[in-house]
Amino acid sequence: MSKQTVPELDPLSGSWICTSPDADAGHTVREVYDRKNAEALAARGWRVLTASEYLAEFNKGVKFAEERRKALADFDREFLK
Repeated sequence: MSKQTVPELDPLSGSWICTSPDADAGHTVREVYDRKNAEALAARGWRVLTASEYLAEFNKGVKFAEERRKALADFDREFLK
């Protein structure tokens, strides 16, 4: 696994959110406040984002899931009467 870089903290973030690479066991998410800890996790293959990057990505996923549920409900109403 290649070593990932740790992004610089932006003005909206005071921490990094690190996600484990072990998809089989479900993702483990950790919040770290020290760059050395973020770099250590990145070196082990963890995905490291600033807190604001992580939350923006998370919110996109929530919005997509909501839109998908609505589309499926519309389909059911239209075709499975």
